[in-house]
Amino acid sequence: MSRNVFSKGILPHCQKCHRALRWTNQLETFVTTVRGQIKIPKRQMSAHAKPVLQKPPPIKFKSAPPPEAKSNELSTLLKVVLGSFPLTAYGLAYWQWQRRKWKINLLKTIDERTAADPVPLTDLLDTADMNNLDYTKVWLEGEFDHSREVLIGYRPNFQPDRTPKGFKANFGLLVVTPFKLKDTGHEVLVNRGWVPVAWENPETRKEGQITGKVKIYGMIRASERRNPLDVNPTQDPKNPRLFSNRDINAIASYLGTDPVFVDSDLESSVEGGPIGGQTNIKFNNRHMEYVLTWLSLAIGMSVLWRNQAFPRALTKRYTRTVR
Repeated sequence: MSRNVFSKGILPHCQKCHRALRWTNQLETFVTTVRGQIKIPKRQMSAHAKPVLQKPPPIKFKSAPPPEAKSNELSTLLKVVLGSFPLTAYGLAYWQWQRRKWKINLLKTIDERTAADPVPLTDLLDTADMNNLDYTKVWLEGEFDHSREVLIGYRPNFQPDRTPKGFKANFGLLVVTPFKLKDTGHEVLVNRGWVPVAWENPETRKEGQITGKVKIYGMIRASERRNPLDVNPTQDPKNPRLFSNRDINAIASYLGTDPVFVDSDLESSVEGGPIGGQTNIKFNNRHMEYVLTWLSLAIGMSVLWRNQAFPRALTKRYTRTVR
């Protein structure tokens, strides 16, 4: 028995009828023919359906050719110039290390000499080099020659609490006066102390211009180290009485005295005159910090210079090719 949509309900009632069976067979043949000629469209894909992903082609590797030399490689001159930076930093670290040792010895010398009792200056005049007696405590007796005093400027006051009212302690002058020793007759230089710039003229401080025989205490000083960046002359050509630094030989040559310089202490000061005690004996010793700073910079710059001037050789590389 044939089973299709068109034969349902026909054959069970017409099996005895030959004519009905023949028509049924013909109808089935017609339907089959029509169905074969009609193209039924495929169902469209739902908008929410997941797209079918295609598998990527397999990845194969092959060795890449050796890299060519870079065109931006540092030149020899540039390597030398860049290499000078870490070398300079190493040099500054070593210089600070030497400065640290010098500062330690200086502080030790100051502590030893300031703790000793003062000695007569006349006993030390025969010393070959007075610079080796820096910070030695001495006492001397004689009289000042105020008509030949000179000035050293400009300096701060190391006794700021004694600064006269109405004046600033960070800007003033040191009064240096020839002093004739009582016993030997030698003339030496004595730094009497600090005065404001307004008191440059001795007429403004007549009360402090002591006369007659006096006894003072102080410390022997050496010449100052001149700043190499200081372009000012030691002696002002417009004002010969004014010196820019403590150049003992220059001052002694100008005044005609022995090249001996003494800083008077605070107790030797007089009312209305220069303020003594201008010897600085307090120094900071931070050179170890500077050593570590420059050394750290030098190491860092050395690593950067090594990586830039001599880059590491490239290892074997691989490139991806798709087939």
